[in-house]
Amino acid sequence: MAQGANVNTDALAAFRVALIKFQESSNSAIGDAESDVQRTIQWLEHDQFSHWSTQIRHRQEALARAQEALRQKKVFKDSTGKTPSAVEEQKAVNKAQQQLTEAQEKMAATKSWSKRLQKEMVMYKGMMQRFTTTVTTDVPAAVSALGALIHTLQEYAAVAPGKEAELSPDLAAYFGAEPGAASMARGKAGEVAAKPFSHLRQRTPSATSRASIAAAAEAPKQWAAPALGEEGVDKLDVKWTPPAATDRVIIARDAPPGSEIFLERILGAPAGDSGWFVGNLVERETKTEAITVADLLAARPDLQGVLALPPGWLVVIEQSGLKAVLNERNDNLWPPRKDN
Repeated sequence: MAQGANVNTDALAAFRVALIKFQESSNSAIGDAESDVQRTIQWLEHDQFSHWSTQIRHRQEALARAQEALRQKKVFKDSTGKTPSAVEEQKAVNKAQQQLTEAQEKMAATKSWSKRLQKEMVMYKGMMQRFTTTVTTDVPAAVSALGALIHTLQEYAAVAPGKEAELSPDLAAYFGAEPGAASMARGKAGEVAAKPFSHLRQRTPSATSRASIAAAAEAPKQWAAPALGEEGVDKLDVKWTPPAATDRVIIARDAPPGSEIFLERILGAPAGDSGWFVGNLVERETKTEAITVADLLAARPDLQGVLALPPGWLVVIEQSGLKAVLNERNDNLWPPRKDN
C-alpha cells in the first residue's frame, strides 16, 4: 500500500473476488439444473417413447401369435377325434396380454411424466427468474462498481503526504474541476502519485452495458497504433487465459485510427464475451461497437499475447511501443524483471 492515506482495500478486493466466484458457481448451478431437466425430458420424449413404442408393437405381434396358436388348438382335433387341451396356449395368451398391458402403461406414464416435467420446468424458470437476473445483471454491476471503488481508493491512498496531486481528467469531470487541478490530497514535496494509467479503467464499459453494444458493420482492417513486434507480453509470468475466437471485443470507434491505444479486460464478463475493451488513449471515446476476437487478430495479430492476459489487466500501447502492463492491483509489470 502507498505511503499516503491509511487505506486498506484488501477486504473490498476479497469481497469482489468472492462475488465473482459466487456468480460463476451460481451460473454453473443454474445451467446444470436446467441441463438435467432438459436431458430427462429428452430421455422421456425420445429414448423412452421410442423404446416403449417398439415394445408395444412387438408385444402386440406376440399376443397375436399366441391367440392364433390357442385358436388352432381349439378348432382342430387330434388323431383320436378329441379336442386337445389348450392350457399351455391359454397361459401363453395371458402372459402376452399382461406384457402388452405393461408396455401400454409404461407408454402412458412416459407421456404423463414428459408433460409434467415440461410444466415443472416452466415453473422452475419462473421462480428462478429473479435470482437469475441478480446473478447475470446485479452481481456483475456490483463487481464493476467495487472495482471502480478499489481503483479510486488506491489512487487516493497512493498520493504521498505533502503533495498536491493533480486530478485525472475523469475525476476532474466528475467533481466539476479543470483537468490537472489540485486534489484535496497533499503529500511531501518531490513525491508524485503512483499507479499511472489506472484512471483509464473508468472509460471501459461495464459488464452490464457491454451486452447492449451493437456489432460493428465491418471490422476495422487498419490500425494506426504501432505493432508490438518482439516486445510482446509473453515475457511476463502470468496465468494465461486466452479468449475464444468467437468471443466479443468492445472497441471505441476512434481507437483504430488513434496512434495510441489501451486495452483492458474486465472481470466478470458474461459467457461469449472476452471482457476486452480497446480504447483511444488520447481521445475520450463516445461511441463503441463490438467485433470478435478473430476479427481483431486478423487486423492485429501482434495482440494475440495481449488478449491472453487474465481478467483485470490493462495494457497501454504508445507510439514508442508497449508502455505499461497493469495487473488488477494496478501494479505496472512492464518492462518485466530480468529474472522472470
